[in-house]
Amino acid sequence: MKFRALLWMAVGMPALIQAQNADYCLTVEPHAVDGVAGHTTYRFYVDAVNANDFVGGVFGDASMPFALHTSNGFYNDALGATTGDAINTAIFGTMPSAEFDSWVTIGSASIPTPPAMAVTAIESPMQPWISRFDAAAAESGSDVLMDDAIGGIWFLMPGAPNGSPDATNQRVLIMQVTVPSADDVWGTLNFQVSVGGDVTNLITRTVSYNGAGTFCPGDEVAVAEREAADWAVYPTLGDGQLVVEGWASEAELTVFDAQGRQVLQFPMNPGAGVRLLDCTALRAGGFTMVATRGEQRAAQRFFIQ
Repeated sequence: MKFRALLWMAVGMPALIQAQNADYCLTVEPHAVDGVAGHTTYRFYVDAVNANDFVGGVFGDASMPFALHTSNGFYNDALGATTGDAINTAIFGTMPSAEFDSWVTIGSASIPTPPAMAVTAIESPMQPWISRFDAAAAESGSDVLMDDAIGGIWFLMPGAPNGSPDATNQRVLIMQVTVPSADDVWGTLNFQVSVGGDVTNLITRTVSYNGAGTFCPGDEVAVAEREAADWAVYPTLGDGQLVVEGWASEAELTVFDAQGRQVLQFPMNPGAGVRLLDCTALRAGGFTMVATRGEQRAAQRFFIQ
């Protein structure tokens, strides 16, 4: 079952219908510069249309992929958390870098006070993503993808006040990401909104973004994302003998297993054009190949049977 269906079931599985008036957009803005030396912290917000709208979830799957790309990875603090609602602001005075940790959320940048609630984050067993926000994980800070058949989601139960827009800017915080200031951040995400707080009036929007700015559904996909996707690994299901084509054939290639552990690494091979990789020593299962070449960084999935 696709995880994005969980939220629909929680509100009675309403049909998707169009929101009225202006559309729902995404704003990405710098929150802090040099909070961590040499880094910029970005916050991501869903811009509401109505003061009583409710942002219920952010998700991705094979039909509506989610991608968070950065040039060279993002920062996770050792005293941070994977979700914003688990952040303890009391430690900021003695451990200031914790304030600039990367995390996902809906409306909360610290431990919520009831009736505000914490989000629930769920991942596909074949495509784990939560550990990307864990400083202790081997895959910490690497690209976040939710694009398999099961998908992933973080969501908030209906009625939690932190899913409603703030009174000042009429928007809802959904993510914080800290990257080296010279690096780019780009990708695509999908979010669900109960229009006017009405759980029978649920809409879904897909937005692509590239750096800071306001991005709306239907806007041109970021150039950096198109470039990052311009490579292929095949066969995606086979015995582990792989062909890599496109820019990634010249890149450093790293293979992670379904638990996010690095299992293979292939150095850069300039001028390759097409590259043959032998991954037959790996056991059957799902894997992620991450390609890194200069400021380009992207990932693709493959399976060994």
